[in-house]
Amino acid sequence: MNALRIAGLALTALLAAGCASHTAPAEPIVWSAEWFQCDSRFDCIAVQDAYCKHTAVNMNYSLVYQDWARQQVESIGELAPCDRDSEQDRMPIPAVCHNNTCQHPGHTSR
Repeated sequence: MNALRIAGLALTALLAAGCASHTAPAEPIVWSAEWFQCDSRFDCIAVQDAYCKHTAVNMNYSLVYQDWARQQVESIGELAPCDRDSEQDRMPIPAVCHNNTCQHPGHTSR
């Protein structure tokens, strides 16, 4: 029982360390068209970014894109919480791969 408790505490510490280590990058992130490239619909995900809009990006770059967007609005001092529609929060936002570019239906990525 004691070994199980120690293992649980070690796992909790490891997870907390991983969360604490994520900080904003010191260097500005440079925008990349690669963030929006895809080979199939399974590559794409729609995210709500710091501009308070849904953008379709390659899921492998979603965190980099969101960090870039956050840096952009912070640089002009306009970072503010986004209003969220409760019904929209419950529904997944679709993202598709069209012509090797992730897109949110009805909108195109940058």
